[in-house]
Amino acid sequence: MVRWTGVVLVGSALWWGGVALGQERAAGHGFVTGVSADSAPQGADVLENIVKLGTVTVQGRQPGPRLWRVTKGDHTLWVLATLSPLPNGLEWDSTAVVERVKASQAVLWLPSFSMGVDAGFISKVYLGYKFLQVTKNPDGKTLKEVLPAATYARWAAVKPQLLGRNSGRERFRPIVAAEGLYGAALKKLGLSESKNVLDTVRATAKENKIPLVVPELSVKAKEPKKLLALASRITLNGEIECLNATLDTLQNDLPVIRSNALAWAQGNVGGIHVERLRHRNQVCQDVFFGSELMRAVGVSDVESQVRTIWLNKATEALAENRTTFAVLPFSNISGPRSYLKALENSGYTVIAPQ
Repeated sequence: MVRWTGVVLVGSALWWGGVALGQERAAGHGFVTGVSADSAPQGADVLENIVKLGTVTVQGRQPGPRLWRVTKGDHTLWVLATLSPLPNGLEWDSTAVVERVKASQAVLWLPSFSMGVDAGFISKVYLGYKFLQVTKNPDGKTLKEVLPAATYARWAAVKPQLLGRNSGRERFRPIVAAEGLYGAALKKLGLSESKNVLDTVRATAKENKIPLVVPELSVKAKEPKKLLALASRITLNGEIECLNATLDTLQNDLPVIRSNALAWAQGNVGGIHVERLRHRNQVCQDVFFGSELMRAVGVSDVESQVRTIWLNKATEALAENRTTFAVLPFSNISGPRSYLKALENSGYTVIAPQ
């Protein structure tokens, strides 16, 4: 998972802000291209599944996951695995984490990518407004006009159940429609983006004057208007794949998302399974990271570059500090491109929580 700050085509709009994106594609998973209208899920299927699963509720303070430990000699890197979404209103017992942060000489933050523009304040406001316009389909077309018939049948079946009958959404780009469906489903499950965990770590570091090390790949676009033009020409093909992958997730993977959130809250690391969710994350992320826009600003293979930056920062921290605390998305800890596995392969000892 790469944390993104800057101008990004994802979520419910193009905006100036930040969003976390999934990093790896699940092996053996592919985009469903041959879905027929006859096999499209009924709109009630997704909603009924949510009702059967039930809204996530947690009572009392939850422990959250125990920490990974990376060592070399007498130097230690403690790693807290973050996860999103989490249960609404989660009360997290952060006592152990706060004590680890206080005892550290540095906090290694989430891996991130940022892209800014060389422009004055007024220009940025103008560009921000223009980017919001890019959330609509080219030439004022509707989703029915830009989607394959089978994909539109799937969207039309699910959309009223999660988003109501607002006809304005019919003019959104497929990726915006996808994120709208996904966010609405999470809300009905009682899940949401939780900033509580990261806020606690950041506030503890600040209060105790512990340096925050941000492993970031940063790019500045020198021709913002050209950037805008390229953004408007991002192909819809990848976005259609993103919408189909999202519909697959809503139909098949909501139980996994729900159980992951509960497992994280309860400190059950073994109960968190992200492999089935990587496909949607990667497909939707590729809409932006694989676009002509990124090539125009001279950026390629963002994920590998950000991974390398994080690993270099972690290696430096382990060499310089007796104790370092790190936050890392769970998707970067598990799987074939695990950051911690890379450290282990470089000679560090990695101890997973039991």
